[in-house]
Amino acid sequence: MQWLPLQDIPAEGRDFLIEEQSVWTAPIEEFGLPYAILSPLFLDLFILKRQEGCLLRGRLQGRISMPCARCSEEAEVAIDGRFELFEPFRSEDDPSRLQERYYRQADEQLEINVGAIAWEQFLLELPVKCLCADGCAGICPHCGKNLNAGSCDCLEDAGDPRLEVFRRLTIGSKQ
Repeated sequence: MQWLPLQDIPAEGRDFLIEEQSVWTAPIEEFGLPYAILSPLFLDLFILKRQEGCLLRGRLQGRISMPCARCSEEAEVAIDGRFELFEPFRSEDDPSRLQERYYRQADEQLEINVGAIAWEQFLLELPVKCLCADGCAGICPHCGKNLNAGSCDCLEDAGDPRLEVFRRLTIGSKQ
């Protein structure tokens, strides 16, 4: 279920449950994204049709795994987000033009792309910086060893010797 005819939505609105996993797995595979669905993603979506556009209200839930931003190991992420937005039919830049991000005209009827809504909300729920654990130590920048498994034998870089004078600098308070 990607495109839904708006004529199927009554004046009081309608609830939809989007549980078809291909809505999420197809773009993940198409773009080669490093995500795996651990428990099925579900989107409860309410669509209320108005004169100028549609009110979209929903909740996306599920569990995925994605690489940790520090050590690149798999991290489990709970997805549980709510949203409410209004999407106008027409573009603000050109009111004569249909906003094609969510809508299309097909067989003389207007349709809404619920697949695009589901995918966009999924992306918005992803953490900006995913960590496998709060205290993740990351990887050594020299040898690449996962520092969560133990320390490495790399020598600590002393830094640029020209800046040594600043390392010995102490700032005291005037009395």
